[in-house]
Amino acid sequence: MKKVAIYCRVSTEEQDADKQEYICKRYCEANEEFEVYKIYKDVLANRELLQLNHDLIQLREVNISRNTKMILANQVKQPINRLLKHKFLQLVLEDKMNAGLKNPDYWLKENFTHIDAFASETQDLKGN
Repeated sequence: MKKVAIYCRVSTEEQDADKQEYICKRYCEANEEFEVYKIYKDVLANRELLQLNHDLIQLREVNISRNTKMILANQVKQPINRLLKHKFLQLVLEDKMNAGLKNPDYWLKENFTHIDAFASETQDLKGN
């Protein structure tokens, strides 16, 4: 018996994923050589959700005031604050994240060494 996956794709409002699934299941049942092990559905709602997400995160036509845009642009140009290890470790304890970070010192070293070096460079630029 061959294991098969059913893929139902709905791209218009007239199509029906449940009907497609039903037809495909019946076909597999009629042909005893097929065993359905997985059913995938790509439905119009996914497209709508993707469009909504795109609209929310797109950056070309941001729906914010000119003043807010200027504040954000100025903030981006500011030097990056250096990482203060003791403050980070304090936040880890306060937020009870220490269970998720088995070794915070190692995690910091692996993840923030390069970022902190970059922050240091922006601080040097500030002085010039």
